[in-house]
Amino acid sequence: MRFLITGFPPFPGRPLNPSQRLVDAVAAGGLETEDFVATALLPVEYQRVESEILSQIEEVRPDVVLSFGVGRQAASWRLEQRARNWDEATIPDNAGELRSGVAIDEHGPVDLWNPIDLHPLARELRSSDLDVEVGHNAGSYICNHLLYWAFTAGRIDSPGSFPKFVFVHLSPDCSEPARKNDLFGLQLMINWFHNQPGRSRSTVSTIRNII
Repeated sequence: MRFLITGFPPFPGRPLNPSQRLVDAVAAGGLETEDFVATALLPVEYQRVESEILSQIEEVRPDVVLSFGVGRQAASWRLEQRARNWDEATIPDNAGELRSGVAIDEHGPVDLWNPIDLHPLARELRSSDLDVEVGHNAGSYICNHLLYWAFTAGRIDSPGSFPKFVFVHLSPDCSEPARKNDLFGLQLMINWFHNQPGRSRSTVSTIRNII
């Protein structure tokens, strides 16, 4: 299988981002897998995050995208099941843009849900003592914006041609034990997807028309 692992750099109010540390660890060879794994840091920018993730998907052609950001939850990981059609934050993005009550897609539904039921994955992660929960609120900043875009792309593209997409909010803990824990969890996720029945390679065809 082919995997694309993404994270974000620091942004206003968050001088350290554990998702960047995770991506750096993967890029340095921190995973043990027979699958192809590519990594990318995405811009914390409303205007650029869509085109950048699309570019990465077209280049890598992954079967699965595992995207990470930093959250505020107590649990180490939160698997986000739902995205909201709403951009609103008290802080600007890294380009200085501040959005307050802006629809991501003026003609899109209020909520979009991941077609993947994340609860079996969460149970698998918990079975290895990872502190994980399934969330239904990805916020209203860049993480949610990216997730809503991905779910939109998955709905309008040719059936089966858009990669599976999972977004995970990491806890803000940037300690070395937390980094090792995140890397361990990512290894479990890749193993879980690798062992799913009926897996098939994705092709990217028509999603460019949504940006």
